[in-house]
Order: sequence, then structure tokens, then C-alpha cells
Amino acid sequence: PPLLPPSLPPPSAPPFLLLSPIAATMHSTYLLAGHDLSARKCIDGITGNANGWNFCMSDVNVDDPWLSLEVAPGSALGEVRVYAREDCCQHRLSPFEVWLSGAPGPPSAASGAVRCGGTLSVPPTVGPHVGPCAGMPLASYVTVLLPGSQRVMMLAEVQLWGSLPPPAPPSLP
Repeated sequence: PPLLPPSLPPPSAPPFLLLSPIAATMHSTYLLAGHDLSARKCIDGITGNANGWNFCMSDVNVDDPWLSLEVAPGSALGEVRVYAREDCCQHRLSPFEVWLSGAPGPPSAASGAVRCGGTLSVPPTVGPHVGPCAGMPLASYVTVLLPGSQRVMMLAEVQLWGSLPPPAPPSLP
């Protein structure tokens, strides 16, 4: 099961559940021999990187790096929790944005994506740093964006909290 820091319980009212992303893709992946720094490292349920290598990382000094997570159809998102690396570089996360959209990739309002909670400036800590998305429209993808030039994305984990769609009614004979 995913590791939750003891200081931050699951969100309250409405009762949100930890949702499992279907897939993850990102702007680019930094290549380092012998290490997997791909997008899947950000959805493996491990919020820390005490071993030093459990994080996803984009190429260095890129413009607007992003990480997109595919969610189950009909899921209603409550909040997104972003965990920075614990061994270094927490200052590189801020500012960031959380977007909801119908496709992975760089989000924009022009393409129909909706931003949750504006641009978030957070302290240089591991987090979790919360992007509030309650009451936002349903979407197929959640994207964490680091707006600006010469950025690098290094995240230990991204958690999606929300609710699954109600089960389909039983079919009548």
C-alpha cells in the first residue's frame, strides 16, 4: 500500500479515496545509466526516495516540463498531492500547476484544459503539496506542470485523491 506521512491523513468530507492512475507520461525523461527515472516512478505508491533513486525526472533546463496521469473514466478528483524528492532539490518544484484535461501533454485553456487552484507557490519541502481540484469537471488526465523556462521536474510521487464513478446499475433480465 502507498506510504502516507503520519502528519497528513486522507482528505475529509467528502470522503476521498486514493485513486490509482492507469498510466503516466512526461515531457521527457532524464537518462542516467543504470537508473529508471521514468514517469512510472511517480505513481508507484512510494512517497519517499530514501534509497536515492525512487523519483521521476525530466531532462534538465527545459521549458514547461509536465507529468500527465491517466485516471479511470468518470473519476471525480478532490485533490492532487505532489511529493518532491527528499534527498535534494525541493526548491525546484515551486511554482507548479495542476491541470485537468482530455489528453496527456502540455495543458492549455485553449485546448480545453482546466487549471485547479491557480499557480501554486510552495515552500522548499518534501510536501505533500496539495493542488485542490474538488468541484472541477471530470477529466481523463491530470497534469502537473512546472511553468517557465530552464526548469527540471524531479518528483518522488503524485497522488490523486477523489471518488470513483458509481457502479453501473444491474441489468434487468
